[in-house]
Amino acid sequence: MRKITFIILAMLAAVSCVEDFVPDIKESDVRRVVVDAVLTTDTTAHCVRLSASAPYGTPSERIPVISGASVRLSDGTSQIELKEESGTGCYYTPEDYAGEVGKTYTLTIDGEDAGESFHFEAADTMPPGGVRGDGFDYYKMTDSLWCFAIWGQDLPGIISHYAADLRVNGEAHGYGRWISIDGYQMFDGNYLNGGEYFFYSAFDILGTGEETPPLKEGDLVELYTYSMSDFFYSFMTAMMSESIAHMPLFSPQPANIPTNITGGAAGVFALAHCTKMSLVIGNPDRTRMEMLADHGMLPKF
Repeated sequence: MRKITFIILAMLAAVSCVEDFVPDIKESDVRRVVVDAVLTTDTTAHCVRLSASAPYGTPSERIPVISGASVRLSDGTSQIELKEESGTGCYYTPEDYAGEVGKTYTLTIDGEDAGESFHFEAADTMPPGGVRGDGFDYYKMTDSLWCFAIWGQDLPGIISHYAADLRVNGEAHGYGRWISIDGYQMFDGNYLNGGEYFFYSAFDILGTGEETPPLKEGDLVELYTYSMSDFFYSFMTAMMSESIAHMPLFSPQPANIPTNITGGAAGVFALAHCTKMSLVIGNPDRTRMEMLADHGMLPKF
């Protein structure tokens, strides 16, 4: 009886010791301008996003934007002024603007934030495309999961780093837009070293937390493959390392994320070569064997 009483008291003591833990995260009183700028060889309206640093855990919709700045982009021979979209802190090039391989682009930003004026500059050179895409196709795995296959060759003599973005009818699903950290599916071009490649990528179109219908006949699927500059790759890998959990438990985060922007801002001005492949969904219930048969890839015994 005494033993039973002791066990019950121990259990009660253990329960009574449970308390909510609220970490004391000290907020920095240093406010910095954050630059998110990516220029590619794709012909589109490229965006430079200006915001201010915010405490850890601040919802994205509450992060302050910086409006009214002067944002200019030069390719060494001509310069354009980017136009802001109605107080959003997003400054755009013309829709027919595209970066050119080998050119060095300089981004210049002047403005004011929290009563303080600022001047920032950054420069980078557009890298060549390091990958040749020969094929892009799909098959269905489950009711909400499609698998996309790409094959081609990593071009020899070009050291490249890659990222990929998959879009359906112009909208990104599953991983978010490629310019966000969640959008990257990165691998180092050194792993391919001029060889041929064949990759499968599972794409969960219903795994986005949104009421998105499954793929259907006639849907346009686009795959954008980006060859990134060395600094852009270093920046993104550092960003990913800073954002994910580390083992063992309670391991410290790595050093601060690097930046190529002078003048005290955080963020990045990055350049990437863009290669696009696309397909239109025919039979959404197509099997893997049917896909392989269409390309003469079935094993021969």
